[in-house]
Amino acid sequence: MTIQTIALADCQVKLQHNPQVWSPFSATEILQVLKAQGYLDNLQHSHVLDFGTGSGILGIALGLAGAASITLSDYCEIAVAIAAQNAKHNGLEQIEVIHSDRFTQVQRQDYDLILCNPPVQPWLYTDLTDQSHRQRVEAWNEAGADGRLVLDSLLLEAMNHLKVGGRLITATSSRHGYAKTQHLLDVYWGQWREIYAVEQPIVPDYHGPYLKSWQAMQAQDLDLRVYQKDEQGRPFAFYHQAGVPELITLENETPTRWQQGNTGWQTITIDGQNTKTLTEVDLNRLLQAQQESCWYYMYYIVEAIKT
Repeated sequence: MTIQTIALADCQVKLQHNPQVWSPFSATEILQVLKAQGYLDNLQHSHVLDFGTGSGILGIALGLAGAASITLSDYCEIAVAIAAQNAKHNGLEQIEVIHSDRFTQVQRQDYDLILCNPPVQPWLYTDLTDQSHRQRVEAWNEAGADGRLVLDSLLLEAMNHLKVGGRLITATSSRHGYAKTQHLLDVYWGQWREIYAVEQPIVPDYHGPYLKSWQAMQAQDLDLRVYQKDEQGRPFAFYHQAGVPELITLENETPTRWQQGNTGWQTITIDGQNTKTLTEVDLNRLLQAQQESCWYYMYYIVEAIKT
């Protein structure tokens, strides 16, 4: 048994390593942000749910920071067992650990804080006939055909498990489709805000197999999940839609779809009328950037409050 110690948020978190449990390293960024912004202060009366806990790192860190009670929940049976062991490794005997498919086994309705670092990838390695047992650890970062299965459950149901004034804090990503995430937060929560946003590069060896899925999804809804950048840092993405070359550009947060035709690249309105032609200079500039730029995505942490 290998136990590693990670220095986080002014505490030392001991974690048992298991190759079948998703790596905790992306969760460390959440903890650093929460510490820097004061969310880990004055937790002595807070009851916390770490939703989709994995190794247990988020909940354990908040337990060490003084939270009144911690619940760890996950769909992966191995993760639940490891999270329980990790709680003991850190001297936290009173933590509740739940094996649950999203909120199905979560009974409590008076949490002060629900934390989540949800999976984001669309299904690729997951055996859809046996989703509860996944041979590749990467598959535990997959959640539905669009990667939103856990995030949507969180945004639609977490409020039922919070007391009034309670907070949901979750990581999310442009890879989820951030326009839909914003829409759900507006409709179901109302009071929410970004507390952190950072651009991250796509890692070819890890993200690469999912790239075509994200490109296909953004071709449908114009919600840029992954993108390249021109020399001025403006996002764009080339792709093929039904065999036709297309392009999405983003200017002042507004996406524009361009389609290649017999007379060049043109924008297409809903009624099918061409409205603008991409100049040869701009096209060559984007084609050059396509060769030189890597792919990127945006990573966010958002806070929503039950009113």
